[in-house]
Amino acid sequence: MSTPNRLEQLLLPLRDEFFARAEHLKPLPEVLPKDLDGLHRRLASLLGESIDLIGTKNRNRLLSQKRLKSGIRQIRIQEQLALAGPEIERAIARYLLNGDPEADRKIRAHARGFQLQMGPGRARYSHPAGRHQDLRDYLHEENHRWFEGKFRGRIGWSRMNPGQVRKRIRLGSWSEQHQLIRVHPVLDAATTPNYVLRFVVFHEMLHALLGAEESGGRRRFHGPQFKKLEVEHPDHDRAEEWIERNTEKLLSF
Repeated sequence: MSTPNRLEQLLLPLRDEFFARAEHLKPLPEVLPKDLDGLHRRLASLLGESIDLIGTKNRNRLLSQKRLKSGIRQIRIQEQLALAGPEIERAIARYLLNGDPEADRKIRAHARGFQLQMGPGRARYSHPAGRHQDLRDYLHEENHRWFEGKFRGRIGWSRMNPGQVRKRIRLGSWSEQHQLIRVHPVLDAATTPNYVLRFVVFHEMLHALLGAEESGGRRRFHGPQFKKLEVEHPDHDRAEEWIERNTEKLLSF
């Protein structure tokens, strides 16, 4: 048996919790009208104005707001946040007032528990079988080659508007909430080399395994361990070279 390369040594053994959803969802704590009423009063005080607060069971959006014609700030909030406590309520107020990114991270970190219990919300993506490329082939290949077949997420093409003017392009993304890899449809072309799609899919699966690294109060998605594993992939160099060589074409999609 040949000695495993550095990539194989670092990836194995894998932690199953990164690659499997819970089969049985636990019931969520009950949110009573008095809980929402209390949150309504406290948020109004923190914001320093009258508000219209609507509790929702929306699994895809935690928090949104708009100004009504009357001038009242209308807030729609996932009802489980009514049970979050003073620290998260202050973060909610900061986020509503100025979009504070640290407050946003704090709210999402708190919400991960019940998001996992609730299961993923609806996600916008297209079937993995595109016009020229079937992403399932690449997912299956990379899953069994590097991840022992343990990845249980989905994959599909992202939905984009052709002709959109852009200065940068994101060829792939991983959604922890939806357990979903999305690949940009610009790569759904007969001229896209197989090694490019293999590498893009592997890159996103690596995000699923490693998640974000906390550093100085910030979340880093391409930390040292990520970069070390990424460059060990046999398609790394030629995939990066092809992407750089075709950047102008990709941006004009």
